[in-house]
Amino acid sequence: MSLPESCLQCSSKNVYKFDPTVTGDNNSWYCLDCGAKKDNQGLSVVGKYIQTEDICCSRCGNKDLVGCQYIPGSQEAFDGVSEWQCYKCKMRIGRWTGKILADDELESRGGKRGAVKKK
Repeated sequence: MSLPESCLQCSSKNVYKFDPTVTGDNNSWYCLDCGAKKDNQGLSVVGKYIQTEDICCSRCGNKDLVGCQYIPGSQEAFDGVSEWQCYKCKMRIGRWTGKILADDELESRGGKRGAVKKK
């Protein structure tokens, strides 16, 4: 399955594709309106993971950021958001460090070791 034209939960057109290098699934998506997400574990409603006050994208200034949770059991997995990804330009920002993450980096669990290279 690829990115749907609209959310399967609320029919919104505000559907965002997660970075497959983070989720491990090329078909993962998230609805900005109702909080539904589809990943390799199925469709679920997780609530909106949008940060709009404390941090904004330093590349484009956008405040609509999507929180990304790494796959349970994967490198640096944490039960919650580990990085923010800009809805518009797709820049990734570490949750704890605030560091802009390169394509080959992940935010370390709790940010204790900063950004780490993907294995």
